Amino acid sequence: MAAAKPAAATTVRKRRKPRKPNKIQKLLIERREKEALRPYARRPDSLYHVGDVASEIFFKGTGPLGFVCCAALPYRVFKMYCTRREPGKKYDPLGDDKEVDTSKELAECTDSAAILRKMWVDEAHLAIEYYEEMRLAAHFSVLLLVAAEAKLRTEAVLFQKFLREYRFKLMANGVHPPEDIFRTQSYATVDVHLVATWMQSLTPEQRERFRQLKERFTLEVNEQYKQRLIHDAEEAEASEALLAERRPREHQMYQKRMVEFQTRRIARRKEARDVHNEPESLLNEKEFLSEVDKQHYYCQEGMHGREHQFHDPEFPATFDSIGPVQRADMVKGWRVASGININAGLFRDGTDPDDVYQGQLADGWLLSAISIVAASGGVGDGGIDELIARLFVTTDTTSTGVYGVRVYKNAQWETVWLDDFFPVLDNKYKTTRCAGAAFAYSDDFNELWVPLIEKAFAKYYGTYADLERGYVHHALSDLTGAASEEIFLAEASRGASKMRLWNKLMTFKLNGFLLGAGTVLPASSDRELMDSGLVFGAAYVIYDVRHVDGLRLLKLRNPPGDHGEWQGDWGDDSPLWTKRLKAKLGYAHEDDGCFWMSFDDFCLAFRSLYVCKYYDPELWQHYTKASWWKGITAAGLPNKHNPNCQVWNNPQFSLVIDRPTDVNVRLQQSFPDLVLHSTPHPVAVYFVAQGDGTTGSLSHHALADPEQDDGANQMDPVDDMLGRGREVGLGSEADITVAARVRRLTNTNVVAHSGAPVREREITFSTNLKPGVYTVLVGCYQQSMEGPFTLDLHSNHAVKFKQIWPPGQEDESDEEKSRMEKLKEKQKEMKKKGRDKVRGKLKIVDEEDDEEEK
Repeated sequence: MAAAKPAAATTVRKRRKPRKPNKIQKLLIERREKEALRPYARRPDSLYHVGDVASEIFFKGTGPLGFVCCAALPYRVFKMYCTRREPGKKYDPLGDDKEVDTSKELAECTDSAAILRKMWVDEAHLAIEYYEEMRLAAHFSVLLLVAAEAKLRTEAVLFQKFLREYRFKLMANGVHPPEDIFRTQSYATVDVHLVATWMQSLTPEQRERFRQLKERFTLEVNEQYKQRLIHDAEEAEASEALLAERRPREHQMYQKRMVEFQTRRIARRKEARDVHNEPESLLNEKEFLSEVDKQHYYCQEGMHGREHQFHDPEFPATFDSIGPVQRADMVKGWRVASGININAGLFRDGTDPDDVYQGQLADGWLLSAISIVAASGGVGDGGIDELIARLFVTTDTTSTGVYGVRVYKNAQWETVWLDDFFPVLDNKYKTTRCAGAAFAYSDDFNELWVPLIEKAFAKYYGTYADLERGYVHHALSDLTGAASEEIFLAEASRGASKMRLWNKLMTFKLNGFLLGAGTVLPASSDRELMDSGLVFGAAYVIYDVRHVDGLRLLKLRNPPGDHGEWQGDWGDDSPLWTKRLKAKLGYAHEDDGCFWMSFDDFCLAFRSLYVCKYYDPELWQHYTKASWWKGITAAGLPNKHNPNCQVWNNPQFSLVIDRPTDVNVRLQQSFPDLVLHSTPHPVAVYFVAQGDGTTGSLSHHALADPEQDDGANQMDPVDDMLGRGREVGLGSEADITVAARVRRLTNTNVVAHSGAPVREREITFSTNLKPGVYTVLVGCYQQSMEGPFTLDLHSNHAVKFKQIWPPGQEDESDEEKSRMEKLKEKQKEMKKKGRDKVRGKLKIVDEEDDEEEK
């Protein structure tokens, strides 16, 4: 049997494993799966991003860069041979676009252009918020450092004060402080290392007793601080109450002055007299002096060498003019100045604080202010200080005894006419320093300017008795015409505020302000200060404020009268003085009533600081503008009582500043050198920044007229938000030197203002401005409030200040005038030098000729 033929071998093919998708395929699959899960397709009006641009180039080959991928040829080939699949219901045959569910409607298309235009406004808001947050964070960090340093200084002063006042109680409890701790009279000089060593040497029982006494002392100090705050608040309220009480009298004197001015105007018109464009007040003063000196109005037969003697009918030499003063029994009558001292004159040896002496009248507040003003022009120079000289109509001693003293009241200088009769004491006081004068006097009654100023205030307020109530800062304003304030040191020198107070003092002295200080009352003073040589309840003059070699020192002068000097640290007999400090501070050991004191002792010994913000013409630039609220310019300010306010029609001024500048503004509701009878309106002043509204950057914006807003004048969103006009013409230099009229007042563009509108004849405020362009807007509270006003601006650097609305002819700028004056002075100096040079040469030639002749 034949063998079976073997079966043919069968070949079994292995099944190929499916190829794993590459990265691109995975991305495409994931993308399409995600798109399949979306209920909607992508909106055609959505914003493009970088991925969309790349997708158009690679997958579709469209757009301006579609040629880069040859109209998407690589992708089409790849899709055709590598990823081909059956088209589904959700995709088109190419698999690119997804079908949209027509049963669900898409929302309306978004206006992307409007969103983009608004985005930079939001960005500006965010930038401002970020700037403020960072500024606050930095400010908070600085405050922490300042507070820490202030805490250390305060604790050092209180610890020294505790050891001084409680040293006997400490000894009674077995705690004996080392004597070296009390080597100086100052509370601020504590040897920390010595105190630390001594504290470590105490036993636990002694430390516990020390701690208990320290806690008791801390409670007493806190209670004293609260009481001082209460007294200071009461003093401030009493000061305001006195101003309100005297306001009717001031208004009465204002009305009287108005009647006098109107009477003299009518007389001049009838006589057709030429006034030569003189100020009306100066013209009236000359007329009155001429009437008394030449026509002998209100004059009687004179005594003590005088042919005629002026008698003031409004303030006669009777006891009614003296009033119920505290020491009325000391006054025996009245006597003319030449009867008190035959050689008495208005000014003899200049005006110095040494000339001021207080008599039997309790008006130390007024005499202290006179002393502060008298020290403004220097001491011991033999000259008449400018601030004192301008108070008098004439600086010469008159033959009839008539004198005119100017007092700043009702936002103007008002002249008070006086005779030279003064209250006197008993004849037994004739040989004393007062020469028998009852009230304020100079040494031996040689000079009349001090008692005349006192008498002018007495006549203005009614009697001498009315002068026994008053405040130093009120008198400073009346004597200088400048804003004055009283700063209470209890609160101003507490904690971190103490460093701010010192910086203010340095700034005040740098600005040339008049400074004074009032000591604490005897009842609230420390026991250690009672024997320090200070006069309590009096006002001192601050001559100088210096920061030398890490020391903070003040130079002060005693109040009017004979008093001792400060006996503590840095007094005349202090061992702390070195040759270096004496040379730097110009120290001289003299009995002149002046002394130096540390700032820490000053804050403890004095109760208040008096600041008179008189702007010295040698240190400050002065600009004056006069205008009206009238007709369209009486637009008022935006408020609920003025709903249709057109802010842009108020009077506006351009202010251009090229460096950080301190600016003071004074608004008076009158014209300079012209007295008008009008009731003051509630007014306010605003500084509006041009540019970004925060820094006052140099840019110029024109105002779009709101009344002709037909669409062409549509405001930009940020300009409208900041209240400014459209930007125009930045190409020339003139465009950035004038501010634009303000469209509206907002919290963003207003950088400084005088506060809520107040009904005062004069308002003042100060601020510090950054370099930039500003618009100064002056407005009344309501529309149709018409009247004149004068805007005075003082700055510590030169600025450009001009009126932009209502338009008018501007005079030559003050800066150009000052520049021309400087050029003229320089030319005069050059001519003088040339003449001196020629004369010198001629003199040399003459001397040579004389030698040759010899």
